[in-house]
Amino acid sequence: MIRPATDNDAQQLADLYNYYVSNTLITFEEEELSAAQFAERIQKISENYPFIVFEENGEILGFAYGNKWRERSAYRFALESSVYVKQGHFGKQIGTKLYNELFHY
Repeated sequence: MIRPATDNDAQQLADLYNYYVSNTLITFEEEELSAAQFAERIQKISENYPFIVFEENGEILGFAYGNKWRERSAYRFALESSVYVKQGHFGKQIGTKLYNELFHY
């Protein structure tokens, strides 16, 4: 099921995301986020943009969100999108499903 992210998802999302922080370079972050920090991120992004999760049997297997690209006026119509899939759950079309849903917002 794909649904909007909530503060209650923060721990699972932080755990999923922190794998990428610790084991890859794709996030451009150097330190893992706490559940509280991730909850703040959910709240801030959700004020203006979609932040969605892919959940199966109570477990979050992926998430996606859109966000402002840059502050300058010329970028006001430009957004960035991010999709993360839980390690070990690749090849299930989770990222594709999240992108498809994200682009409908």
